[in-house]
Amino acid sequence: MNVPACFPDEGTVVLAGLAHSSGGAEFDAEFFGVPGDRDATARALELTWSALEDAGAAPERLGDCAIGVCLGDESETVAGFLRRRWARLSVTCPENPSVSEMLGDAELVLAPVDGDGVGVYMTPAHASAHGYLIRYLVPSPLAPRRPRAAPFPVPLALSATSEGGLRGLAARLLDELGELDPVDLAYSLAATRTSSACRAVVLGADLGELRAGLTAVASGGTAPNVVRGTATDRGGVAFLFPGEGGQRPGMGRELYETFGVFANALDEMCGQLAPHSPWQVRGLLLGTDDCAGITAGERELLTQDALFVLQIALARLLESWRVVPDRVLGHSVGEMAAATVAGVFTHGGIAAVLAERVRLVRELMPSGGTMIALQAGEAETLEALAGHGDAVSLAAVNSPASVVVSGEYDAVHAIGAKFQEQGRKYKELNVRRAFHSAHMDPLLPGFRRVVASVERSAPSIPVVSILHGRLGTTGELHDPGYWAAQVRHTSRFSDGVAALESAGVDTIVDLGANGVLAALAQDCLGEHADAVVVPALRGGAKSDAAALLSAVAKLYVAGVPVDWAAVFTGYDFRRVRLPVTPPGVPAVAPAAPPDRRSLAELVLAQVAAVLEVPEAGVRAKRSFLELGFDSLAAVELVKRLNERTGLRLPTPVVFDHPTPRALAAHLADRLGAEPGPPRAEAVEPARADDVRELAALSDEEIFRLVDAEVDAAGQGGRG
Repeated sequence: MNVPACFPDEGTVVLAGLAHSSGGAEFDAEFFGVPGDRDATARALELTWSALEDAGAAPERLGDCAIGVCLGDESETVAGFLRRRWARLSVTCPENPSVSEMLGDAELVLAPVDGDGVGVYMTPAHASAHGYLIRYLVPSPLAPRRPRAAPFPVPLALSATSEGGLRGLAARLLDELGELDPVDLAYSLAATRTSSACRAVVLGADLGELRAGLTAVASGGTAPNVVRGTATDRGGVAFLFPGEGGQRPGMGRELYETFGVFANALDEMCGQLAPHSPWQVRGLLLGTDDCAGITAGERELLTQDALFVLQIALARLLESWRVVPDRVLGHSVGEMAAATVAGVFTHGGIAAVLAERVRLVRELMPSGGTMIALQAGEAETLEALAGHGDAVSLAAVNSPASVVVSGEYDAVHAIGAKFQEQGRKYKELNVRRAFHSAHMDPLLPGFRRVVASVERSAPSIPVVSILHGRLGTTGELHDPGYWAAQVRHTSRFSDGVAALESAGVDTIVDLGANGVLAALAQDCLGEHADAVVVPALRGGAKSDAAALLSAVAKLYVAGVPVDWAAVFTGYDFRRVRLPVTPPGVPAVAPAAPPDRRSLAELVLAQVAAVLEVPEAGVRAKRSFLELGFDSLAAVELVKRLNERTGLRLPTPVVFDHPTPRALAAHLADRLGAEPGPPRAEAVEPARADDVRELAALSDEEIFRLVDAEVDAAGQGGRG
């Protein structure tokens, strides 16, 4: 097959030769890159690939591919091209470390130059001006064949410049869906279309789910597997790293089996920990070792290490999808993970620090301590702690009305009982030691020594200090004394979130196992904040992969750049021709005035979408608590309703109208909807004192309280 030059300029990019075997199973090709012309190189590669596809010769694997490219700007373009198509291989290039670094994520084998001519070489014509060239790229004999089907919900990322264009695109894709493989369709959407402001992501594990999602987008409706939004310029992205909470055996297994980047990062970090730790952190993460022979206290420390590894691997996976942080903030021991992602610690160095921390805690930290979560503000808590000396410490300020107290068991519970008498709630945490208290003092000298013994670098990503709630300086993050103070004194998470907000961060991603920091961050930001706060994983989710992709979809529709093509790294896919957008896409017809029935359907649909369940499973008369809502779900529901109604509802509206039916009736009243189903009883507006009391209650208490009030009102009316 002869393929003409991609561009008329002789000095640009030309496909010099092409030989392919029958059936397109393997091919040999030569490309010559344009020194210094990154865009021309990218266009040539894409056009060449299109020519292969048009000829029915799209390869299933890469044979010998000679690529003459100088190691300038266009080298990154070629590396990205290769990553997207032949990524499930490994990288070695001892002859040229710069090539290995450039193609590190591409996972291609570059063997040393030998008798077979495979490897890196330098031609006389390019040696002085352009440096090394990549000669031959060949499949690794150890590389597994890529699976055809993706074992996770396929994300179809749609975008258009208008709502009408978005609906039109969904309709055209719906017509083509039966003819196209879902993975090919999803990859082609990601690789060939630029993103516009009106966005939607349809997630589907099979054709039926994708068809239902596309139908919802095409009709302007909603579905549990559809995430929609309008992209705006984001002020910045922050990653949150919890130190505790939500750990569970096997919490990394599904992501490990699904995403190669995650698996490699997990294996690397566990490999660094293995020489220092007597426990199998990897076994706990993958669910292959329940660590039955260890004590409860040892299990606590082991799960903290496991959560650390999970967060490092999650950060690496998100970064490979182009979701990168502008700031990082870690809570308690989570700040070590944040600093590692920021480049302060190497993986080997932080493994030594974590292992020594575990040893010091086991051998030197006294028993008899505990920690409680308390519904109170910082000032009143410090007042209550006065007179207790070192017996009790303020361990964390998590939000304006939520703190953690740590110390001697009896003294800590005495503080909790004092607030309980005022109607506040406190809960003992599932820990065996009093972290962030005077109980930490015996291990501080040893901890300083181990931090001083490992390599530390300037952060490549700004780190917001959990110790004082401001941006940490390089000097602080290098100082062993800082890290000793960090494990001993108060974790100021609320101040850290305020610092993120002041820096313009308006997108927050919780890298924990159950989203506990996402809920706290939302509380810190307040009900009217425009920030997008998402947990990467949710403890009760049926699938971690689905939860992660749903979180990334929420980031994407808000305006965060996402490389959806990279999601399919390691899986077999082909670029296919997509339906062409016809000119003059009609605008969306004006919406009819709302009536009560349509608003009731809207609320039920949005509740189902938030919970990611079929709409038929949502009962209008059941309370939001019974349906499975928490504070994050309430925030998301209100945002969805505001977008679709044009109202500016506050988050407490979900508490004031605690069932879908009551909330729909409230919307109807606000919008002046036409008569329909009977209206729910109105709830008297809350007084300022009532609001302050509600702020100190848990989600469960608030829902139960409102349910009781509604029931009481109903009984009074019947009497």
